[in-house]
Amino acid sequence: MKEMQSEIKKEKINFNLSAPEDIILKPVFTEKAYKLAEKKKFVFVVQLDATKPQIKRAVEKIFGVKVKKVNTIIYRGKIKRRGLFLGHRPSFKKAVVTIEGQLDIRKIAEKFSPAATK
Repeated sequence: MKEMQSEIKKEKINFNLSAPEDIILKPVFTEKAYKLAEKKKFVFVVQLDATKPQIKRAVEKIFGVKVKKVNTIIYRGKIKRRGLFLGHRPSFKKAVVTIEGQLDIRKIAEKFSPAATK
């Protein structure tokens, strides 16, 4: 019975985001992200509807490392006003991925830089 339940849980995964490049949008390079990189934690902006298992598989596939843990944070877009006009900033989701082994932050930059795609 437990095997069947685990198979059902696997089926509920959103398969619209099957490619790893669709799940991970870009890395985050801030002072805090650099300090986290020293502790083998890397920060990425991911799709809003991506789940932790999907993020884990995407990082493992793109960088070839074993992921220990994934933490996610959803930032809701703020409403901004300029005179009579209302607008809002977009919502986004960040993932802090803890890895086992070594990964250089320059390798992450190379994978996502526009110069590498040319």
